[in-house]
Amino acid sequence: MIFKKALILPLLSIILVPNTCIKKNICDGSIDLKTDQSTLETDIEIIDEYLSENNIDAQTDSTGIRYIINKKGTGKPVNPCSRVSITYLGKLLSGKVIDLKKEPVSYSLDELIVGWQIGIPKINEGGAITLFVPSGYAYGKNGAEGIPPYSNIIFQINLLSTE
Repeated sequence: MIFKKALILPLLSIILVPNTCIKKNICDGSIDLKTDQSTLETDIEIIDEYLSENNIDAQTDSTGIRYIINKKGTGKPVNPCSRVSITYLGKLLSGKVIDLKKEPVSYSLDELIVGWQIGIPKINEGGAITLFVPSGYAYGKNGAEGIPPYSNIIFQINLLSTE
């Protein structure tokens, strides 16, 4: 009987502890913006040059991300704990497509790259945004499958719904 209690009590404590105690509370609105400052500055210069060469008028977020709100949306707003259903296109500044989702996909905002955590809340359900994301807020020095290290990325995102 002592053996059973020894196994059950630790299991109960794991089950009864709220998620916010197990993992960092991401719902407080804070986003980890740790990135190499000199790389960020270089990325921003490259993105600004791209925007200028292509006559693109984008807004500037305090983090350095450039964006265009194509459609604000009239539905529910997004918060840091939202689950979002989206379609999107991701491409390098060269124009090479790195990802395309024509069918809706759903993600928890806190699980996405920092650039999306910053950009998607700028629109509401039914909205659309174009993000020009510096590499440090995307896939950084490691890159990802099909994405070279230090890639600045353009994302065109349609926010279909948020929970």
